[in-house]
Amino acid sequence: GGKRFPTFGKVYRAFVESFIAKAYVGGNDALRGLSQAPLEDWVEKSLFSSPVEVENVAGVLSAAALGLVTREMVGD
Repeated sequence: GGKRFPTFGKVYRAFVESFIAKAYVGGNDALRGLSQAPLEDWVEKSLFSSPVEVENVAGVLSAAALGLVTREMVGD
């Protein structure tokens, strides 16, 4: 959950969901689209992604281990 660093989680989520961060990642994606080189900046995309709620991931992984995953659990 967000109990160890609750303030950091809120600040980080606000930053990665901000217009500036989305524009930065989108601009880099557009520039990469001009290149023939393969996608190399997956680390950047993961750093600029919103944090994941640990409880949700644990529920999906537990259900997957039992073969009970549904589309509603994992989203789009």
